[in-house]
Amino acid sequence: MTILENNLNQIPILKEVYARNENQPYDIEYNAKNQITLKINNNYMHSKYDVEKETERIVNMLMEDKNSIDVLILYGSGLGYVLRSCYNILIKSSPLKIKPYIILIENDIKMFLTGLKYFDYSEILRCENVKIFLEAEKELIGSFLQTIPTKYIRYHHHRPSYYLNSEYYKSIQNYITFVLDRKDMNSATFKRFQILWTRNSIRNSPYFVKSSKLKDLSNVASGLTSAIVAGGPNLSRSIDFLFKNQNSMVIIAVDTSYKYLIKNGISVDIIVTVDPQYWNYKYLEGINITNEIIVTDSSIYYKIFNIAETNRFFIGNSIFPLNRYFDDGDDRGTLAAGGSVATAAFDVARIIGSKEIVLIGLDLSYPNRETHFKGALFEQSFLSNSDFFNTAEKMVYKYLTHVPLIEISSTNGKVYSDQKMALFKKWFDREISLTAAKVILPDLGGAYIEGSNVIPPDQININDSSKDAFRKKISVLLENSNDDKDCDIINKSKIFIKCAIELKKSYDKIVKLITDDGDVFQKDIATIQKIEKEISNDREKSLVAGIISSSAQDVLIMIMENYQYDTDEKKSAWIKTKLLYKALTDLIDFYLKYFNKLLKVMEYYPKFKA
Repeated sequence: MTILENNLNQIPILKEVYARNENQPYDIEYNAKNQITLKINNNYMHSKYDVEKETERIVNMLMEDKNSIDVLILYGSGLGYVLRSCYNILIKSSPLKIKPYIILIENDIKMFLTGLKYFDYSEILRCENVKIFLEAEKELIGSFLQTIPTKYIRYHHHRPSYYLNSEYYKSIQNYITFVLDRKDMNSATFKRFQILWTRNSIRNSPYFVKSSKLKDLSNVASGLTSAIVAGGPNLSRSIDFLFKNQNSMVIIAVDTSYKYLIKNGISVDIIVTVDPQYWNYKYLEGINITNEIIVTDSSIYYKIFNIAETNRFFIGNSIFPLNRYFDDGDDRGTLAAGGSVATAAFDVARIIGSKEIVLIGLDLSYPNRETHFKGALFEQSFLSNSDFFNTAEKMVYKYLTHVPLIEISSTNGKVYSDQKMALFKKWFDREISLTAAKVILPDLGGAYIEGSNVIPPDQININDSSKDAFRKKISVLLENSNDDKDCDIINKSKIFIKCAIELKKSYDKIVKLITDDGDVFQKDIATIQKIEKEISNDREKSLVAGIISSSAQDVLIMIMENYQYDTDEKKSAWIKTKLLYKALTDLIDFYLKYFNKLLKVMEYYPKFKA
């Protein structure tokens, strides 16, 4: 069996790839030291003098602090000299039990097949910690990166390959940066908000199960134009357009803009609010909703449910197991995650079947160096808290410069933005291309969003369509009720409390069996395994344990990202185990506090006040 045949036998699909005539290997050359290289378009893929010396120099640089590497990403590898050498050091010969990942991104399949013809890749192809992407879509690579530790990443660009396929590799590199930024943001968000989300979710559970389902809004505005009204500076310049066309468009307002629209005589159809924090509730505090519907999240700040009847709230599937526990896993529909209320509002416009979507106040930048529309809560805060030494202008300047500004393309030139808004812009850039509706962006100097149609506000033509059918469909939906679910909440809460108390006893026992230094007696390991098996085999306990564990994201992320507490990997693993169960016991106390409070206030339901 030849080297090539042996390699192809490791992964059956490689045989199919090789069988295509267009993917036959390149012709190779031998350099001055009789080492294999090749030349494409007069560019040598490896040294024509000494490939081994070239490889050694590159690998020595890449292997600095090799034990801390979580992922090595290779953009092209030529004939695989660097790949094979890094595999031997990082994986095959490494004494570490937790091995890093090596990701090869290769846009030239013929190049990869040429390497397979002359070098033994059999171990590499069988290794689960080596992932090879051949002419792969960026989304496929990004999806994999979401599932592995990425705290310490090292990159290598094979220069000749990068030069020949620069557009592909730049696109992949930019997308990987986007994915990792989002992953870091999501991790930071989990760490910051996990307790708040949990507390709100417990408090909101009676409202959540009685609320309307997001999926019921599917196509209720089919054929109509929707206007998403965000809180950017250009909202103030769009009021006349909105006032003129409000009867022909479904007005979808984010929470920050709602009161401003009402003050200017504009009727809102849908309010979108998803932030779990108290200060975000201030945007809607004190109002009484009788005509609009509200799209929100199960973890929203609990007092938001005081502004309208429960059936006016439309809530989708929750990412939190706690809500699925109460709702029996019913499908409620999904709101696309984008990290902001504006992305949620955009997806609402798609869900309701909008034919056109007009983006109002979605500036994702600081046009004219303004931060918000005139009269926004932020502006009022600046004014009310200003004094002689700390003026409103100074506070605006601090807000503008609290993170580095970047210059991006606007609808009519250039405009300043920042990294956070640029991340949201990338979301819209991607999603608009996947949206069937025509997306219109008024030409007012905000950030240019790819795929949108930039039109001056006075030239945007809105069809004179009636919203009567839309309103009638909403009225029908609001007639539905889920008032029969009170008893389920009470019974399930009692079961949860019972299981949580028993779990705490088990977790406390495990914590005591592990020393702070990570030492565990052999007989105690058997005890720990027995306790864990008993929990796993008990359906109710296992379910409650999973819900509580979902709130320990900070500890879980720490474990996932390969933090080491001792040079001995076994001790480090036991220390992590102790930290996890200690965190879970603390969380159980937290859950018990709010579940007991929930049961008490449920006695006064339906006037539920937490």
